[in-house]
Amino acid sequence: MQPEATTAQITETQLRLEAECFEFIKREGLRLTEPRKVILRCSLQFETPYDAEDLLELARREDAMISLTTVYRTLPILLKAGIVRKVESNSDKQLYERNTDSRRSIFIRCQETGESVSLDDDCLRLRLQFLAKQKGFVAQDITVRIDAVKAIEENDGL
Repeated sequence: MQPEATTAQITETQLRLEAECFEFIKREGLRLTEPRKVILRCSLQFETPYDAEDLLELARREDAMISLTTVYRTLPILLKAGIVRKVESNSDKQLYERNTDSRRSIFIRCQETGESVSLDDDCLRLRLQFLAKQKGFVAQDITVRIDAVKAIEENDGL
């Protein structure tokens, strides 16, 4: 799985989250090592859910010495800082995503390849918020995952 953003396309949100994480690491009395910086920057480049191996693959493009162990040790720091969050999945691998202010995630995940495609659908988001409100709740976090397989022909999926 490849991130949809590149280093040259870093957004204002990514810069803000990076700065927040750096501050969190300092407040926690942890060392802000170069591998942690690389892993943080790379975690913010994904537009769709990813696993630790995806993150490692991207991080190794910047620093070939980063290990999977370093990724696994850094992810809890990013989670605690609120920079990333876990995505519920029936996959064997834990998925993560950037924790943006909107706290909304709607995506399709291919069961065969693991590829994720983000669905930015304001109508669906509003409908889900309305449904929660109808039941007496205020939606704090909306995550919808559609598990699917690729259609043989483009029109087969409809």
